Amino acid sequence: MRLLTSVEAGKRAAAVRALAERRAKEASPHVAKLTTDPDPAVRREASKALELLAGGQSVEELVRLFLTAPSEEERSGLERALIAACSRVDYASQRARPLLAAMENADPSTRAALLPVLGTLGGDAARAQRLLDAMKP
Repeated sequence: MRLLTSVEAGKRAAAVRALAERRAKEASPHVAKLTTDPDPAVRREASKALELLAGGQSVEELVRLFLTAPSEEERSGLERALIAACSRVDYASQRARPLLAAMENADPSTRAALLPVLGTLGGDAARAQRLLDAMKP
């Protein structure tokens, strides 16, 4: 884990890959921090790793990272990580809850960004939210 803070981007990226290969779920919070690394290659590796490492406890942080991603490519990677983390929530009925909470007072562009993720997760609450959004002007 020491290499996650290396001054060399290549070493940080390699450390993230190694943690993902080992399925080191306990490293998820440290890897999540690297999704905002100055180096785009490190950010990509961190997003990929979170698909394997992040669990339900990471969903709120992943929503925040997803909504603030600097590029469409990075948002896409974080979307996959977010969906994977939500799918690891023990109760299916609870999987969409953090997304619904984020949408509650969100502006239209944020809601639009979260809708595809919500649709992927499914569930009654997700379907209801999609219907409500479809009816809005």
